[in-house]
Amino acid sequence: MHAHHKLLSIFLVACTATHAATVVTAKERIEGTILAQDDKTVTIKRAKGEKKIARDQIVQIFDDNGELVWVSPALKGPETTQTAEATATAEKPLTHSIIIDGIVGSSSGGFYSEEEKFVDALGIYKVYSDGSRQQAKQTMMSVGFGINYQYAGSARWATLFTYMFRSTSHSIYTGDGQKYNREELSSQTITNRHTALIGKELRFYPADGLSTIDLIGQIGYEFGNYRPLATYVDYRTKLTPVPVAYPGPTDITVQGPTARLGGGVTFRFSPTWQMRLLAFYQGTYSMASEKIWNAVDKNVFIHDFYGVFSVGYSF
Repeated sequence: MHAHHKLLSIFLVACTATHAATVVTAKERIEGTILAQDDKTVTIKRAKGEKKIARDQIVQIFDDNGELVWVSPALKGPETTQTAEATATAEKPLTHSIIIDGIVGSSSGGFYSEEEKFVDALGIYKVYSDGSRQQAKQTMMSVGFGINYQYAGSARWATLFTYMFRSTSHSIYTGDGQKYNREELSSQTITNRHTALIGKELRFYPADGLSTIDLIGQIGYEFGNYRPLATYVDYRTKLTPVPVAYPGPTDITVQGPTARLGGGVTFRFSPTWQMRLLAFYQGTYSMASEKIWNAVDKNVFIHDFYGVFSVGYSF
């Protein structure tokens, strides 16, 4: 029985001998074309030359479609006690992953840009003890987290489902933090956004091993709230003279279709654990429940640039 399965496995690989294949050992993942093989060795042609690998060092072999065509007998366990269900489980590659993201970035366009223009128009400044007049500076920073489910249909392509939550804060301050003390005038959260995305991930293997360079494209929908002039309401009474109060709505709903494109590197320390460093651009057509700014329409296009640090588990 053992010899029969071994010959069948070699026959399956032989069927793909003239096509691209991926050979996985305990230490590396090798992509190329199988030139020759027998029950002791497999010779594979790579871009940088041929390599002969002892068959007892090989864990799995996949064809050019990512299908498993050979698995080491060591993974199958004793033939006398192995059931058909156990065999299928042992031969199945790790195709499912749960990935947790940490997100840091910035937001611009639409009402974000109008918030910044409003501060610039006020001409806020502070005079320091040496007579220096320091104009107010500002940042628009977003932080958040994400949860992903990834399904790898092949070694090259994966489907990625993502949920994200991001909070964007508008901060206004004076001073450079060196010669002049940095003093924060206000820092308020002006948007909270929930996003659901679905898309594809394309993987490239730059070297022998499991780590990849990834390109990701996704589309989805975003829903959240916007707090117009939240920083102005906070810092207005700190100014001299005190400007007029803001009489408009302080919390409105924003939502709309969104898409993002990005990429980065995935480091796989084993078939189970991975760490990812990614960067994204995301564009959203944001539709507000009320019009706030005369200079822009109620519905605006906003931009997000952010970096992502991720940790994932595959099964």
